[in-house]
Amino acid sequence: MSPQLLPQELFDRVLGFMQLSDMLCASHVSCAWRQAVFHHPKFCLDILIDDLSEGSLYWARKRLHYSCGRGLPFDLTIDLRTEHVEIERTILVWICSCLNVVRRLRITLPSIYSLSLWGVIGRAAPNIEIFELVFHMDPYALETSVYHIPPNIFANTAPCLRRVKLMEVLAPLEPITAFAGVTDFSLMFWGNRWQMFPRELFEFMPRLKRLTLAGGRIQFASDSITPRVTSGLHQLEHLDMTYNPNRNLEILQRLDTSVVPALTIVNADEDVVYAALTPLRAPFHITITRAISTEFHIIVYSESTRQIRRFVEFDRKYAAGSTDYSALFDNKDFASQLSSLTLATSLWSMIVPWLPAPYTALSRLIVFIDDPSAESNLHVLPREPLECPGVEVLVFQAKYEFAYVEEEDLVNFVGRLTSKRVELQLHRVLVRRSHSGPSLEGRFKSVSYSVSKVDILTVPDIVSG
Repeated sequence: MSPQLLPQELFDRVLGFMQLSDMLCASHVSCAWRQAVFHHPKFCLDILIDDLSEGSLYWARKRLHYSCGRGLPFDLTIDLRTEHVEIERTILVWICSCLNVVRRLRITLPSIYSLSLWGVIGRAAPNIEIFELVFHMDPYALETSVYHIPPNIFANTAPCLRRVKLMEVLAPLEPITAFAGVTDFSLMFWGNRWQMFPRELFEFMPRLKRLTLAGGRIQFASDSITPRVTSGLHQLEHLDMTYNPNRNLEILQRLDTSVVPALTIVNADEDVVYAALTPLRAPFHITITRAISTEFHIIVYSESTRQIRRFVEFDRKYAAGSTDYSALFDNKDFASQLSSLTLATSLWSMIVPWLPAPYTALSRLIVFIDDPSAESNLHVLPREPLECPGVEVLVFQAKYEFAYVEEEDLVNFVGRLTSKRVELQLHRVLVRRSHSGPSLEGRFKSVSYSVSKVDILTVPDIVSG
């Protein structure tokens, strides 16, 4: 079948479902198919090199040649974590040759190639928007060197660059012209490696809005908190930090984070939690949602101060008998100041036993249906009770296109929350009616349906990153 027999948009969509290896096979069908494959975004606009076999290098060369020849900005990801002769002989040459076209450049290489890479990325990069550089450290090496990023990176020409992530690279000691427009900067280290607080960042990146710091230890010099650091914190929208609890607490004590609208903290003990929440005022909104398979987030939002504090938690801390759970779940006074709570169904069974119920002041509960449905496409709602005697509005929100629930299951679920007749809002949730048993109309004060998604995270542009 020729691609001309299908609308181009439909044919491109079909190719989009294929793995790259299947697309390459399809390119051998005919000249028309070859052109269709080579013009597809998956082939020419998003290139990953994570294998140095002969066949992989052949097709990587083809794709890079085709993309650079067309002059369309594309994404290039290099993910190579072991030493190989082809890295210096081929990969670094390719990186240099495509800098004038690449839009997003993500590089992961063994740290032994750091000095060689500095000589490669000295060309102008007029289209680059995102630059991520990770040096993979040899865990068995007795000593590893970490270098400062050179000040003349991208030949001082990267007018579109807005996001930079550096891992196992020291913060710049002098201004980097190419970073002048950066608004999102990450400085991260593996393991127990320590770093000095990078006080120069706000001076070198005057437009900085989001800062991520991570590592084993961070140290502050006596003159770390300069007037430029203080003013930089006032313009910051999001600070993300990942250290051990003692270091996280030191950052909160040293820096005036009360002026930062959003904080994300990994490894927050009781002292860190309450230090982070100090500037927020009741009433509070809490969202507890799944991030990845072993991690979830507790997001606290203050409507009066319009600030967010997000705490990254791990499932392993919520095993039976654990004492390492979030300090928020031990505080009944804090629970009495909640006006709304969002809880994902995938976390319900694990989290509810730790919650300080009853929630007497809670007026709005949002049940976020995020677990995959069964083969019947029906979602079975959680069985664990959560006492919310004061709730007035109950919202069910589907994460995916639509969620289907049984009418009787829904009515019984609400009975485990409250005996009141409450307002029910169903967002992208469809109810399969029951011919027997209680009805929605008889159980609820009102029932409304919507195909739109309710704003469960309150400030999506800040907390979704």
